[in-house]
Amino acid sequence: MVGSVLVKRTGFILFFNIVPLPPQNTRRMNTVPVHPPFTNLQLEILKLFARQLPDADLLAIRDMIARYLLERALLEADKAWNEKGYTVESFQQNVHEKS
Repeated sequence: MVGSVLVKRTGFILFFNIVPLPPQNTRRMNTVPVHPPFTNLQLEILKLFARQLPDADLLAIRDMIARYLLERALLEADKAWNEKGYTVESFQQNVHEKS
């Protein structure tokens, strides 16, 4: 799936591009050393995907995970923004002071 995600939060617009993986035969896997014990998330994913999936499904799953993590990050950013009492005006003033 090729597309973009546009998210508007607290007066700012964030834009994220979603790009497809290269074809299976040209994809180079980054190897990450695995050191057991696995996390609960890793174990659940291993159990869930203990079979081959088509590339389209892998792309869809990657997209869902990316969107989930983006939403979590935005919620945390909103929480910090509110806790610090920021406003769009105070943020813009702070940016202009530092430049």
